[in-house]
Amino acid sequence: MKQCPACKQQFTDDLSFCLNDGTPLVAVGFPITYQGETPTVVVTKPPPEKASGVPFYVWLLPILGLMLVAVIVGGLVLFRLLGPGNNTVANKPANNGDNRIASLITPSPTSTTSSSSPTPSSSPTPIPTAANKQTPGPTPVSTPAPPALKSYPATTTLKFGRGSVSTSYSGDLNPSGRRGFSLACRYGQRLSASVSSAGNCVTFSGGGTSYSSTTSAGNNFVSLSNSCTTVATFRINITIL
Repeated sequence: MKQCPACKQQFTDDLSFCLNDGTPLVAVGFPITYQGETPTVVVTKPPPEKASGVPFYVWLLPILGLMLVAVIVGGLVLFRLLGPGNNTVANKPANNGDNRIASLITPSPTSTTSSSSPTPSSSPTPIPTAANKQTPGPTPVSTPAPPALKSYPATTTLKFGRGSVSTSYSGDLNPSGRRGFSLACRYGQRLSASVSSAGNCVTFSGGGTSYSSTTSAGNNFVSLSNSCTTVATFRINITIL
């Protein structure tokens, strides 16, 4: 049998806790000891001691007194320096040079009583300076209008008439421009060409006004260039034998 140490009720051995208050059960006849409670000790801290010192107003009063004395002394010094009795500008004697200039400007009594009238002075002749001289502006230079350019294909294909071995073509070429001409030839033919233009402006790309070469099978090309600054009209003649 087991017994509850709190309510003294007995229970069977298969139970471990009291069904009334939940206290752990002990065997019947087992001595029950109770552990006394440990008293709680409350420790209280003593109140902090107040720092002993001189109150702030004791040392503040001397500082305020020194500041008041400094303000009074500064005011007296400014009054002595800026007062009406120390106006050094008003009491300063006039410059001797200014007195001499004033005596020269002020007419003397003898000159005012003289019967002779003063001779009017002639007005000074203005001297021309660099600022008064008018610098002529730059002469405007007329820029010539650029020439009207011509429109043409970069490469022109030339064809020979039936039974003909030569052909010619006339056209225009812009300044510093190039034009090409294409001709269908057989292999091993002899091609000779010449070009004419005003002032010989138009020449072949390799230089000169005449050109010759041996043809290859297919298209053969001849190129012209204009070395003048104006549009040039040319005529090219080509012969293939």
